[in-house]
Amino acid sequence: MRHAFHALAAALLSTGAAHAAPQVQISPAAATLLPGDELAFTITGSGFDTLTVGGGLSLQWNPDVLDLASVAVNTGDWEFISSTGELDAASGRLSNLFFNSFNGRQGSFSIATLRSVADQPGSTALTLSGTELFPFVDASESVLTVQFTGADITVTAVPEPSAALLLLGGLAGLAWRRRAG
Repeated sequence: MRHAFHALAAALLSTGAAHAAPQVQISPAAATLLPGDELAFTITGSGFDTLTVGGGLSLQWNPDVLDLASVAVNTGDWEFISSTGELDAASGRLSNLFFNSFNGRQGSFSIATLRSVADQPGSTALTLSGTELFPFVDASESVLTVQFTGADITVTAVPEPSAALLLLGGLAGLAWRRRAG
């Protein structure tokens, strides 16, 4: 009997250790853009073993590098009630985006699509986090512990056309001087 108890306890502990928390992530996880380029990225959930009926998240970024142009919650999956959140473009923060479903979702699912425009050269992390107002909840109304994974965006400088012309002119001048001399 004692061995059976230890075997059961070991099995339960190993099952818990192997179970990873559900994850919410941004795709693509990294991108390099030029000023003016547009980027659509998706926020998805994966590893949700229990029926999830809703949740919420916030997003932060450097507004000098990236402008958030639009936010759309996937209402095909989250048909009950949703909100694209509160956008503070000046500080680079989207707060309290939330979504809910009568049917719930399990496994992997799409949450939202965001469209952005590269502003000026630099780099920014897109940092996802949960919200106190709208935690991820399963069908039995238990709050789920979720891991959030963001993305890294780099905006590179575009060479000025005049700088390229100046370089070509200088090279042509050197070639002419070399032939003449």
